[in-house]
Amino acid sequence: METNFSLLPCPFCGKTESVQVCTASEILGDEFDSSNYESYSGICDSSIGGCGANGGYADTKREAAQNWNMRK
Repeated sequence: METNFSLLPCPFCGKTESVQVCTASEILGDEFDSSNYESYSGICDSSIGGCGANGGYADTKREAAQNWNMRK
């Protein structure tokens, strides 16, 4: 799977260092059962200084990155 993609800065807070693609289980923890399906989302991770923005969930990391980069 392609994992080499770039993410634009957060459209809300402007940070770049906290923007990443994560799995739904990484984001939601025990609230998400990934035993049948895993999805991905671009986020501005609040646990590392971001604002918590989420780009929506997608089937692949690449799609999640594309969704994030289309946010305005």
